[in-house]
Amino acid sequence: MSDDLTLPWSIEDGAKAFKQVFKIFDEIAKRTRGAADYFVMRRRRNAAEDIDYLRFGQGGSLPNVARIARGEGTSEDFAEIKRHMNETAEPVEQVIIKLTSAGNSKLIREKIGIDALALLEKIIYGDQGVGGKTAVRHALYDLSNLDSNPGAAQDKAKAILKLIEQLNLDIISLHNALLKHRAKRAKDAAKKAEEKLVAKAAPAAKEKPPEKAKPKTTKKPAAKKTTKAKAAKPPKK
Repeated sequence: MSDDLTLPWSIEDGAKAFKQVFKIFDEIAKRTRGAADYFVMRRRRNAAEDIDYLRFGQGGSLPNVARIARGEGTSEDFAEIKRHMNETAEPVEQVIIKLTSAGNSKLIREKIGIDALALLEKIIYGDQGVGGKTAVRHALYDLSNLDSNPGAAQDKAKAILKLIEQLNLDIISLHNALLKHRAKRAKDAAKKAEEKLVAKAAPAAKEKPPEKAKPKTTKKPAAKKTTKAKAAKPPKK
């Protein structure tokens, strides 16, 4: 019986196996990072949609407020403002609860910055009690009850329009900050696509092979003209 110990793997086989294992772990890490990035991107997109919901668009009570501010308001405008405020009270409250949750606050602070979180607080609560979604809604409720006082209603509507203008600007700023990474990705993709089109449209010119040097021709010296000797004339007889 032989005492030799035969190993099933050589050192080279073991090294290859370890490399393969590390490659698998590296691939898992990449996929995990990709999934985490996608999850964060989706949360940012959802937060941006919620922020946009707080914006005063042209389809809401804004046209009614504008007419009152111009002194052209009617009873229908006041009634429409009150109806719209009552109709959107619960959805707006739910969106504010989502945006001010611990998870969203952490997302905005860590992925965008503390300035963005402060801007979110300003959008919802105003700046030192002035403006903000909550305060503007209260002001709109008050405006809807001034149907019998056109002068006071007009002044209040003008002040509300200024608050709404600043609020919308803040909302747009935070919305774009949340989706900034998405815009950069789209810009990079568009740039790559453009580069591919340019490369296809104008293929690189093939390099001409270097011209072969022509062999130098040495001029042969011109042959000297030889004059034939004239035959001697025979002597005259």
